[in-house]
Parts: sequence; C-alpha cells; structure tokens
Amino acid sequence: GGEVTPDGGFLRFGEINNDYVIIKGSVPGPTNRLVFFRSPMREKEGAPSNPPTVTYIDTDSQQGG
Repeated sequence: GGEVTPDGGFLRFGEINNDYVIIKGSVPGPTNRLVFFRSPMREKEGAPSNPPTVTYIDTDSQQGG
C-alpha cells in the first residue's frame, strides 16, 4: 500500500497506490467517482500564498482491528 493507506485499506475503497490529494471536509458527489479540480477563476482575498504542510498521517486501521 501507499504511505497514506491505513492498515487494512480504506473502508469501501482499498489501498492508495497513485498520487493523491488530501481534502479537509466533505466532497459532494457519488462515492468512489471522479472529482475534477480546476484553478480558481479569481484569487480569494486574504488567502495565504503558501500551501499548508502535512506533518503527520495516521495509518492505523479505522476498522477496529
């Protein structure tokens, strides 16, 4: 599995073997379907110019085992 895949894989999805994006919050749409990302049409006022830094990813199983 990948470096972000929890023990036993993600519930109803499996293992992450390709590039990935970490999203905080929910994403509308059907489960396990393609989501398109595009650049914003305009800059958000007061938006930080530097991206967030990931410091830790918990890969413990979330399936109770």
